[in-house]
Amino acid sequence: MIDLKIKTEQPGVVGEESKKRKTEEYPYGLRITLNKKILKKLGISVDDFEIGEDTAFKVKGKIIQLSKNQNEYDDETRESVEIQITNMNLKPESILVKAQKIIES
Repeated sequence: MIDLKIKTEQPGVVGEESKKRKTEEYPYGLRITLNKKILKKLGISVDDFEIGEDTAFKVKGKIIQLSKNQNEYDDETRESVEIQITNMNLKPESILVKAQKIIES
């Protein structure tokens, strides 16, 4: 897997001060939010997770938009692909660990 972390350099902030500031490490567009209705459909709840816990999930999606543009003020061409998630399988790590312990006992 490729790590999608981005640089979090802050202009004008150096040394110890830059270490104190908490910044986003990943672009906002890489986040997904699962509300109570979707969690229920997946057979899980918020209580199955812990903040900071790693998780893996499998999704199926459909490409719904392609974009490529450039403007007169910037030589950089911006490109994006918008994907609508249509199917998902997600099991919290804690559930998988519990299941493995049951299998092993």
